Amino acid sequence: MLAQIRRRAPSAELTDFDKPTYDLDMDSLDVVDLAHALEKEFGVEAVLETVADCVTVSEIREYFRGLIGPQ
Repeated sequence: MLAQIRRRAPSAELTDFDKPTYDLDMDSLDVVDLAHALEKEFGVEAVLETVADCVTVSEIREYFRGLIGPQ
């Protein structure tokens, strides 16, 4: 996930996951792109409205963890 975030915000670190996505220079299209990349990587299907409601990268991560389930 960090690699995907760094495409938009090259200096992003894991500690930045609690910042709002707009603080990482991510707009709504960037969030959709991130969601599609995660869907492809993990073989899940996300509800984009739910992803769009996430304010931080941590919230997006937790949503996808819920979709993926225990490993």
